[in-house]
Amino acid sequence: MSRRLAVSAALAVFILPSPASAHGPRLTTTAGDEAIAGQASFADGTPMVAARIELLAVQGAGPGAGDARRSPVTATTRTDADGRFALPTPLEPGEYRLTVDDGLGHRREARLTLEQGAAVAHLRDDDIAPPHEHPDSPLQRWVSGLGYLLGLSGAAAWWLARREGRRGQG
Repeated sequence: MSRRLAVSAALAVFILPSPASAHGPRLTTTAGDEAIAGQASFADGTPMVAARIELLAVQGAGPGAGDARRSPVTATTRTDADGRFALPTPLEPGEYRLTVDDGLGHRREARLTLEQGAAVAHLRDDDIAPPHEHPDSPLQRWVSGLGYLLGLSGAAAWWLARREGRRGQG
């Protein structure tokens, strides 16, 4: 029995979580009087090529902003081979949402606040990620990891029991 415990402990040590780089998108943006420019890349620095970029008006900004439930698209573009993009700066001050989406499930949103007469916009990164990329809470991550470890320990125990059974028959 102690050998099984030792093997299970060894397996647990080898499968403990280790730091890994996420593959989620990153978005850097600067805004001026004429253009909002930026770059979209993955966490490892790889550029997001041909990703769709949308600028949407929210909270009283842009045309048709009287309806708070709608977010009219103000401008769209695609990233180039280096993940760079540029959009015209909206004339109306207010809140805007900048979205990058590569069409393969990698999506990132950021809120952009344009102030009257300001040459530079203030970017607040809300990091809205799909649920399959990031669990909602640390507790959910911990419980998921524990379930994974228990499943692997059960598989190891089953394999060891089956192996001991074959030794007894042979």
